[in-house]
Amino acid sequence: MQREIIDYYLDEEGDWVALLSCQHGQHVRHQPPFVNRPWVITQAGRDAMLGTKLNCVRCDRLELPDHLVLLQRTAECRPGDIPEELLGGLATKPGIWTRILVQEGCLVCRVREPFARPLIGTPLEEVLIPPEVLYSIEPHPPLCFYLEYYGPPHG
Repeated sequence: MQREIIDYYLDEEGDWVALLSCQHGQHVRHQPPFVNRPWVITQAGRDAMLGTKLNCVRCDRLELPDHLVLLQRTAECRPGDIPEELLGGLATKPGIWTRILVQEGCLVCRVREPFARPLIGTPLEEVLIPPEVLYSIEPHPPLCFYLEYYGPPHG
């Protein structure tokens, strides 16, 4: 999945890591002749690459970034009180991951591009939705679930 570079930081070994819009980090080393990224050496070079898209394989694998914190948890939802936007289609916000936890029953989460595949939520299998991805749910009663939203720590 293509994600924009929004910032940079140094890892514990002094290598540059691009912070992507999905909140995953991706090393951007300059190690010729294997990796040729001379732009990473200077501040001006890094600044010029802000907004450039890199492929994030961790998003492709639906991996929640480690440093995110729980921002909000919804009330429990049952078939009669599921918000319309969850049924019709909702996009996750920039930098915010959605985690769907099913307590009873089953739901199908239809995730649009770039995934375009259904994800099944059960009491044993959570569903993770990366930032800025359109999704909708299809409930299969009996059903009880809630959503959690994760993002970067503030302050």
